[in-house]
Amino acid sequence: MTESDEHHLRSAEGWLDLDHAVEAAEELDLISPEGKAHPAVLLVRCRLYLDVHKPDITHVIATALTEKLPELPDCWFYLACAGARLNKNDDAESALKRCFLAAAYKDEEQKWQDRALATRDLDGFWDQKQQKF
Repeated sequence: MTESDEHHLRSAEGWLDLDHAVEAAEELDLISPEGKAHPAVLLVRCRLYLDVHKPDITHVIATALTEKLPELPDCWFYLACAGARLNKNDDAESALKRCFLAAAYKDEEQKWQDRALATRDLDGFWDQKQQKF
């Protein structure tokens, strides 16, 4: 990814932090065609599509990312969030477990468990399933 692409990616993340999805999408659109396929950009797209209530698109992107990069907890996390929103609870549970497993290999399991507890998409899901984890 170019320096310019990284700038637009960070700007998009900043806009999402401020709940400005339109501006975030505009920044992502400024990324070069090559950069748009970068996993970091695709992960921000997952976040964007969840923010604008398009979990079906997040599900497609996150599924592709988990197939290519199963070692990244982020991919599994977004897949779990999308699955929960789409009422695919078994898929969401499986993805969340895979997120925690991937995180454990990086010694980040507690970080991802805390994130799952703080995520509204997984709020009721976590309460129902937490004894299984």
